[in-house]
Amino acid sequence: MAWAWPMIGAGGTTDRGVRNAGWLCEALPVRRVSILLAIAAVVGCGREAAQRAATVAEWQRALQDPDVRVRREAASALSQAGAHAADAVVELTAALQDNDDVVRARVSQALWGLGPAARGAAAALVSATQDRSAEVRLNAAGALGELGADEAGSAAALGAMLKDRDTNVRHTAAKSLGRLGPAAATAVPALAVALRDRDRYVREQVAYTLAAIGPPAAAALPALREASKERDGGVRVAANQALKKIQGPTN
Repeated sequence: MAWAWPMIGAGGTTDRGVRNAGWLCEALPVRRVSILLAIAAVVGCGREAAQRAATVAEWQRALQDPDVRVRREAASALSQAGAHAADAVVELTAALQDNDDVVRARVSQALWGLGPAARGAAAALVSATQDRSAEVRLNAAGALGELGADEAGSAAALGAMLKDRDTNVRHTAAKSLGRLGPAAATAVPALAVALRDRDRYVREQVAYTLAAIGPPAAAALPALREASKERDGGVRVAANQALKKIQGPTN
């Protein structure tokens, strides 16, 4: 059964949807009626339109629509479709090149939600780690961590993100490297440096990531020993755990 956009609330609309429905209810190109009717079901442009649900295939086509509003709605719908959006990986990958920041952010979020099924988008996600939008970079980092392997140089790209100017991006990059486990060994030098990050939550996550990598992270032992003496208790606990995971039991 094809996935369809869920109705929102008992009447299929929200207050916000009603307020924002004006732009869609205005005259728009007739050739996109099927997609626009599906969007109308979301924002509340009439009962008849609200009864129509869009399939993943329709949202796939909408990602290439010339109207940015349609592309945004399509990207948003696919980001909420979860595993049902797996058939749209090719279109989502292409949409990472969209000139609209909002579209790219929602597309990268959709790919993140697909987990390993987004493996075909690995190279595009690596490129997206350098996007001008922090939200896109964060979603790309999260998506790469869900691939389960060092695809298309993702470990190196995530390691480079540990220097990102956005704290949330750095934290997500560190967490994703941890999800890759030993496959993230190439990022160990960058992780060792990141143990001195200005944000304590990033430092703590970096230490846990090194623990997840295990013995291949031996090069970070000196930095972890320093971190184990830190003032922050969370960082100390994480650093000590990493030391045990990397060195093994000590007498």
